[in-house]
Amino acid sequence: MQEIKFAYKDMTMNKMVIAILLCVGFSLILVYTAQHNDKGLIINGIIHLFKDDATKFFWIIAAAMIAITLWFTLIVLKEIRREKMQRYIVLNDSSISLPWRSFSNKVITLKYSDIKNIYFQIIQKKCVSLNIKYNDGCIGIHKSSVSESDFNQICAILANMTKPKI
Repeated sequence: MQEIKFAYKDMTMNKMVIAILLCVGFSLILVYTAQHNDKGLIINGIIHLFKDDATKFFWIIAAAMIAITLWFTLIVLKEIRREKMQRYIVLNDSSISLPWRSFSNKVITLKYSDIKNIYFQIIQKKCVSLNIKYNDGCIGIHKSSVSESDFNQICAILANMTKPKI
């Protein structure tokens, strides 16, 4: 078998953009609440804060939410820069090479002889993943990260090369 490449695109980016939008929304709500606070705050009936202390509390929580938003934004910018470089799942006569994790540039190469088992994982009938169990752990290929025909071809090749039951 010659070397076969399949374009790999991780879908985590969409979730991160949604997380950023939610964080921006919460940050705006907290800043507005801190600016217009005219009441004290009681948390679970245990902690009682007067008006000034409650305002400080809202500003601290708003600052923390803004920091989280900036952190998510930096991750997304790193991801955008990385996505300009195409990533592949590569199959050849003796091994498979694929991206290690969503936010990593590392590529892992597994020899077919090191693969102990391959199996499908289905979560709520939507998320389908082909999991590859090998000597040092397990790694998955999500169906949404490649085209459907590529996913089916990868499954067929792995089933043929490793000979475990799927």
